[in-house]
Amino acid sequence: MFFIGIDWADQKYDIMIVNKSGEVISDLFTISKSRKDFERFLDRIRKLTPCVQDIKFGIETPHNLIVDFLIELGYSVFALFPGSMKSFRKRYRSSGARDDEFDAFVLADVLRTDTRCWRKVDFGSDLVRELRILVQDHHTLVEQQTG
Repeated sequence: MFFIGIDWADQKYDIMIVNKSGEVISDLFTISKSRKDFERFLDRIRKLTPCVQDIKFGIETPHNLIVDFLIELGYSVFALFPGSMKSFRKRYRSSGARDDEFDAFVLADVLRTDTRCWRKVDFGSDLVRELRILVQDHHTLVEQQTG
């Protein structure tokens, strides 16, 4: 079993992988928000195990392109909202300070230890997923036009 924490930003994703014992099995790696990098990420995941049930992903929001990508492939994605992250960070650092690498690790490790605190992302029907993508595209176009 592998737990993967994804810390997202506007232009990139920082990713950390831990095994079921909590050992970090991969140095932090970063991918951009491009199809090419998503495919590179997928290749790396499949080298861990070909079984989608053996990998769980944790991210702070269910509203993200990578979430749609992973769910479409059959992976389990769990969302933990940012307000909860503040208290989980303190479990590892008394200061609660944050940085991308640390947050990716916390997401992975807390998913490993506290799965029951997370909400599994489920978009329901194919029609709902299609609608979500159209709404995201509309939002992006409005931002571009406004800019």
